[in-house]
Amino acid sequence: MFWEELHVNKFAESLEVTGGVCVIPLGCMEKHGNHLPLGTDVYIAREIAARAAKQEEFMIFPYYPLGIVAEVKHKAGTVAVSSQLQFQMLEAICEELSRNGYKKIILSNGHGGSTTFLNYFFS
Repeated sequence: MFWEELHVNKFAESLEVTGGVCVIPLGCMEKHGNHLPLGTDVYIAREIAARAAKQEEFMIFPYYPLGIVAEVKHKAGTVAVSSQLQFQMLEAICEELSRNGYKKIILSNGHGGSTTFLNYFFS
């Protein structure tokens, strides 16, 4: 079930169907060679979430395209924001999900460069 596809009058029903579980697919926008799209990490994270939701239904939040990419920030198409802003944004999104009734939030990371950041986020 994709958050952005819901109609507002079906939202309460979605909480029941999903048991209040929401997955945020995390990735980044960066170069993945000359043959892959900039959004490869977010595509992978979102696809894994979509496949898993076929086994056990949960809400899938629109992907989060910000990852730790400072080392490739000079490459065309890369979107790099500070880790402080990322922390604040991710925290705010989780707070909004909770406010909307989703109390079980899972972060599905598709970008290896964000692992340390996410460990810090959870501490």
